[in-house]
Amino acid sequence: MDAHERIWSALSLEVPDRVPTFCQHIEKPFLIRYDQKIEIKDDYGLYKPELAIAKELGLDSKWTHSGRYVADQKNRPDIPEDILENLEGKRVSDDGHIYEINEDGHSWYVDGILKSPELIRDWISYIKTFEPAPDSHWDYYKEIWENGLKGDFVPIPTAGGPTYNLGIYRA
Repeated sequence: MDAHERIWSALSLEVPDRVPTFCQHIEKPFLIRYDQKIEIKDDYGLYKPELAIAKELGLDSKWTHSGRYVADQKNRPDIPEDILENLEGKRVSDDGHIYEINEDGHSWYVDGILKSPELIRDWISYIKTFEPAPDSHWDYYKEIWENGLKGDFVPIPTAGGPTYNLGIYRA
């Protein structure tokens, strides 16, 4: 089985030839060290270092955050004071993700601010202002998808935040 068949088999509750392997994210410090010691090669036209590394490590799939959007910043709700008070060494992105920043300036996701039905309700009108990326952006990800499948790898597109995790709460 190739990676796509393996994943589809598992999702269809069939028995694949082996358990599909997946990586959600590869942090920037790992990307840098990997490239310094081994060198990232993109033999399959995946165009993103984290996808190329996941393929090189023998994984079947990895998320690729393709959900680019343009948000109307003037509609972004205020971040509650209790969250702002605990942000030392961190930042909040436009989509409500909290990132920690190390001394090298690298950042990584550590949490999100949408933790209550009230906050989600406040953000709904803001989320509705999100405009999708231009067609050229989606053409780029279509090419990554097609190249990945040709190279026995599944770059799984995601919508990105905050929209991908809203379903876990009842507003």
